[in-house]
Amino acid sequence: MNQIKKAIFAVILILCASSFSSAKDLIDLNEFPKWFQQAAQRELVLETSSSISIPKFKVDSEVIGEFSLISESDGVWYYNVNIGTDSPIECYVFEEFDGTSNSLKNVIEASIQGAAKLNKKPFASKYNYALNVGVIGDTPYLSLDTFYSLGEGELLVSGVLKAYSSQTQNSLQICVHNEIGYHKTFFNVFESFINAFVESESTESFFEVVYKMTLNDLPIGYGLEKHSLDVDGDVYSYIESSMMIPVDASNVSVTDSVETEWSSPTGSIINADQYVLENGQYTSQLALKPVEGKWKVTGQLQGKTIDVFLAYEDWLLSAFGAYLASAHLLNSEAPSLDYNAWVTEADPTAALPLKISKTLPDTPNNLLMQMGPINVDYVSSALGVFDQGTIRQGPVQINISKIYQRGEPKL
Repeated sequence: MNQIKKAIFAVILILCASSFSSAKDLIDLNEFPKWFQQAAQRELVLETSSSISIPKFKVDSEVIGEFSLISESDGVWYYNVNIGTDSPIECYVFEEFDGTSNSLKNVIEASIQGAAKLNKKPFASKYNYALNVGVIGDTPYLSLDTFYSLGEGELLVSGVLKAYSSQTQNSLQICVHNEIGYHKTFFNVFESFINAFVESESTESFFEVVYKMTLNDLPIGYGLEKHSLDVDGDVYSYIESSMMIPVDASNVSVTDSVETEWSSPTGSIINADQYVLENGQYTSQLALKPVEGKWKVTGQLQGKTIDVFLAYEDWLLSAFGAYLASAHLLNSEAPSLDYNAWVTEADPTAALPLKISKTLPDTPNNLLMQMGPINVDYVSSALGVFDQGTIRQGPVQINISKIYQRGEPKL
């Protein structure tokens, strides 16, 4: 649930700094000529398959399409995939990467520049065409389709670049297809590609969950949590979120964050580390640890060095602890419970008061989380798992829904 708190502040900061383009501002297919609409509906049934092998990631699998390894260098594998269309699908594997959304944006921009060079025409314009979030098995992905134009006047040419990005256990996969239509065909190839990496993964987590975030019915990102036990019996939590939010018809703001926490089985933080990458720049790299009975925060925030002690010295609620807190409240007679949490997006130098309350019986949600001016109404299971809910601050409303769960938040 911790990535939900992160999403609240990240989305609000982006919206306050931009004029948000909602789903209705994305390109409507009905506005295109008939030939374009027909081309956009094209699909293929792929009967060919091929093998890919990357010993580095223990990948050795059959995948859909004719994969050809074009290059391998500096931790980057580049494939062309022949599916019988004029343009091949291009797939990348990155050993080192910026994050699901930041890397996707970079590859899209490079691909459009490559198309301009190939066609020997200057870049003219681009527009956000379609945005989506989903899961392949237990692995979340982002997708962004971009309508672009090259050249000018009577020599103007246009195209659609479809792109998917997904982070597996030890690497990042991105595939692009510079062709109108073949959406399902392209996804089938990407899905097969991702499964080749997932098949080689091992997991020690006892609880995993993926959430999808939407704003005005537009998918904007996901949150992922994995919780496991270490050798000392403490809970290790890996928390990842990735967001891609249109700021106008042509541009998107991208944010990737990762937090790792160790907490006690009772849900209190032992220590934590996190970083946030926004539009190619690290906006924060912070660590929280106990020093002589106090909480010390060190790192960088917006380019400034942070080295402070929190004024608060008591128990801090962890990501895993948020599930325990919700479950405890639902199974008690208490109307509400109060906690303090370390939410870096709000203020990394202070503990944030957090209240969880039961809602009225006739409301669609059963719990309310309050963090300052932000309210989160949500449906929680008896074990504290967030199923769906709504985040509100003023006119901003973000919907969150669970799209994958394995295991339960209990030891």
